[in-house]
Amino acid sequence: PYERDRIEWVTTRIMPASEAPNPYKLVSWRDSFSMDLIPFIREDFKEAVYEWNFHYNHDLRVEEDPDFVIIQVVERYLHVLTWFKQ
Repeated sequence: PYERDRIEWVTTRIMPASEAPNPYKLVSWRDSFSMDLIPFIREDFKEAVYEWNFHYNHDLRVEEDPDFVIIQVVERYLHVLTWFKQ
């Protein structure tokens, strides 16, 4: 079960129980809004890494080798999407 108190504010690695419906891995760059989204998103991934940081870390993406990448920002910070360059 999801326990919000265990979510750290910077980097959070969640490995759900074996009931994950697929073998996919997620890496997500996020803001604080996604704290409430994590319980819903994590149901679809066997493993997930959530990075609360607007600076894209290419090394993290390469190291984790995710199947999916999500960049989630609240509308007032849309300008930070221009920072996501390799």
